[in-house]
Amino acid sequence: MILRTLTLSGKLLSWPHIQVFAGKGDDFEKSYNHGFSLISYIADTYGYEKIVSILRENARVGRLSFDGSVKAVLGISAKQLYSDWQEQLVRKYNAQIKAVGTQVYGRKINRDGFDNGYPKFSPDGKKVYFLSSGENDYAFLDMYSYNLSDTVSTKKKIRYEMPVSSGYDIHGASGRIAYVSLRSRKSFQEPKMGGQRTFDLFVDELPPEKPKFFGKKTEKQLTAGKSVFAASFSPNGDKLVCAVRKFDRFFMAITDTSGKDMRVVYPRVDDSREFFKGIELPKSADTAGFSTIFSLAWSPNGKDIAVDYIDGDKRKIGIYDTLRRTFSVFGDGLEYDRRNPSFNKDGSVLYFSSDETGIFNVYRYAFKTGKLERLTNVSGGAFHPAISEDGKKLAYTGYDGNGYGIYLIDTLKSLHTSAVSAEDAITARVGKEPLRYSTPLSNRLKYSHLPRQVLVVPTLLAEQLVTTDDDEFKGVTHVKGGVVANFLDPLAWSDVGNEFGAFLLVELKRLFEFVDFNKGLINPRASYDAGFFGTLKTLPVTVEGEAMVRGIAGEDWFYEESEDTTMVLPYRIQLTNALLGASHPIIDGLYGHVFLGLDRYDVALDLTESYNEGVFTYNLSKGYRVGAMTWFSARGRNSRSNISPTGLAGKLQYNLWRQYSLKEENSFTVESNMLKEQYDDYLFHLVEGRLLLGMNSPIYSKHDLHISLAGSFLKTADGKDIPSFYLPTAQVPGYAYFYKAIKYKDEKAMVELGDSTKKRYDTVLVTGKAVLSGQFSYRFPLWPGHIDKKLGFLYFDMLYGALNFSVGAGFDDPKRIWDRYRSDWLFSYGAEARLEALSFNNYPLAVSFRWDYGMDKASKETFVDNREVMLGGHRFALGIGFDFDGWGMVQAPDYFRPARMGNTPMLRLGRN
Repeated sequence: MILRTLTLSGKLLSWPHIQVFAGKGDDFEKSYNHGFSLISYIADTYGYEKIVSILRENARVGRLSFDGSVKAVLGISAKQLYSDWQEQLVRKYNAQIKAVGTQVYGRKINRDGFDNGYPKFSPDGKKVYFLSSGENDYAFLDMYSYNLSDTVSTKKKIRYEMPVSSGYDIHGASGRIAYVSLRSRKSFQEPKMGGQRTFDLFVDELPPEKPKFFGKKTEKQLTAGKSVFAASFSPNGDKLVCAVRKFDRFFMAITDTSGKDMRVVYPRVDDSREFFKGIELPKSADTAGFSTIFSLAWSPNGKDIAVDYIDGDKRKIGIYDTLRRTFSVFGDGLEYDRRNPSFNKDGSVLYFSSDETGIFNVYRYAFKTGKLERLTNVSGGAFHPAISEDGKKLAYTGYDGNGYGIYLIDTLKSLHTSAVSAEDAITARVGKEPLRYSTPLSNRLKYSHLPRQVLVVPTLLAEQLVTTDDDEFKGVTHVKGGVVANFLDPLAWSDVGNEFGAFLLVELKRLFEFVDFNKGLINPRASYDAGFFGTLKTLPVTVEGEAMVRGIAGEDWFYEESEDTTMVLPYRIQLTNALLGASHPIIDGLYGHVFLGLDRYDVALDLTESYNEGVFTYNLSKGYRVGAMTWFSARGRNSRSNISPTGLAGKLQYNLWRQYSLKEENSFTVESNMLKEQYDDYLFHLVEGRLLLGMNSPIYSKHDLHISLAGSFLKTADGKDIPSFYLPTAQVPGYAYFYKAIKYKDEKAMVELGDSTKKRYDTVLVTGKAVLSGQFSYRFPLWPGHIDKKLGFLYFDMLYGALNFSVGAGFDDPKRIWDRYRSDWLFSYGAEARLEALSFNNYPLAVSFRWDYGMDKASKETFVDNREVMLGGHRFALGIGFDFDGWGMVQAPDYFRPARMGNTPMLRLGRN
């Protein structure tokens, strides 16, 4: 169906696009369809053994693309294969459509979206309800309605109704709606049952014609962790029939509208309560259970329930008799597919979709007369028929070149009629023998919360940790190698299990001298990273912890006060941080997090060559903090959500710090012939906030506006000054982050001794007790639509441009913020090019090339050793990573989290 429609409309995916999941949500499904057809074509044309050979070629070391495998096995280029396959499809589908004849569609009534379905007429017959992806690029559905009145303008005919995203049923007399959803916090199965988030049953009232802003909540959750996939009201509305899943089998159950009395009715089980609790399937499941139940429809006659299910390779329609407790099949002996049943107002006629002609169309069958009529004749496909109360109008889901749409036929006509007797049409269902496998299967293992699956990832990276001695703007590159090891509970992939991990990365040139017992176990000249992390989700709250040790080695100038001289000494700074936190949703979309952290800042000086004293290690700073934060993320889910995200995200974080910092004067005292550090004690509060906003430009909807704001405020408990080491900082694009300045021991020494006591120190350009920063960005596509080009293992998807304006300021006296002095602020402007790509067909790649001009520090200034340094001016930056704007890091207290960041909880943003 999909492939046929795309072929005839000239909208087949390109050869590069087939190989990746890029574009809108329906493009993902199209990739599956294209791939399956292409593989079938290769097998039919060249022989199945060529498929095996291509797979083996793909496994060769150095084989980075599918194109080379095709050339090596088939002897033709991949583009030639694609062209031959496309020509075969055109011939095949043109011949099929020629036999269809005059097509009958009706009129399309939806306005937006590639995924529209499940139409139903409103109880009063004035609307057609349906689910639609709307303006979303992915299949995130909501319920909309189409007004049938001729007096309503075209622009106002379609209205958003409510956040229903899967199959639903409406009870006309009461105006209630039943649907399934997995958004509830209660909708998780026990680990022994699979542990994943699952669908549960809800009932609600249809929205009024004029919704109230502060309307009363009427939604009611009927089940919790029951894995319900479809439901339908009984005629009087006091019961619901449901499709429930137990492992890999589906069953029919009936419940009252309170959800308290749910019993499995087919296939019958001895005890429904035990059925939901047990970890074994009932014996009857092998022969009478369903592979899948797609939808249910309770007949207005109150007795029959139509079931859309699958057994084997075909969809079928079954009829369950609630009085006789028997199950029959509608057209069981037929070789074609029947699905999507619905009834007319008295239950005498069954409407459904079938591919009897080779293309899915809408049919109806009258039980008493045995008359079978075809009502549509389409080239794409017709599904989910719904009939109006008077039986004159038909709404259905139709597939065309733009995806699934909602079609309406105002006057029904039979296009083809045949007669099928009730005895031939409806036959008793015969239980199927379960499939037997010759492959021996291992015994079921008891679930354990303790992670036992191991994933080891070899890692190689390069980073500039320190600067050169003569230029603080030139970094020294350190190449590190090592491993990241993950220990996973299988349910961790569903974001409900536990996981732990550890990593060790060592500077490669120091690899064989990293361990040195003569110098305190770890060589002070080696840079390294080590740590572990973990997430525990078996408790009522999510507990996360991480600890990291980072060693940064280098050489620096030191002032030798006793000899009034300077010397160069090797050193290693060792930063140790540990963080333990617990988080839990406060309300939907808003999360709370509390945490406890420990930190140390140690320095190891290698005095072997200078003083022959080995390694001198001392602690520069240590302490702890407690804190709390709240955060939310309402990110728009669309195909540009990485390159130009829209939505709203933010966080507010409070930290109470207790820090012990080495005294600047009289730093050490002698105890038992050992030097012992002396500390100043600091207690201070730190409040931090961040806000991200992305939106469509009001001038041109295909362009975006993005605003990022951040702020920090520090206040000491006793009102005293605090070392700059603890002050919050910010970086403004277009300016240096830090530079080297000169300070003197004191003014008297400067006068008496001249420059002999001066020493260089690092200072951050934007820092203080209060720091504010922000960026405004106007973004727009530089390439119309998707680039859809491939180079080796890289698929180029989208190219965007941006005009950026940035600002930042730091204040030693926070009161100066309100003075609004222009001299306190740094401003910059610039432009940016963003390339979004996929590497190796799947992994995201974010490439950014950026120019910023720092307009307030664009002239040279004299700092260390009479060097002239330009802190602002023209700055160019190249960024390569997985993300552009860091929206996924809002929930991390310190914007660093080594643990896996997938499955980040997120609030859905409206209808965009």
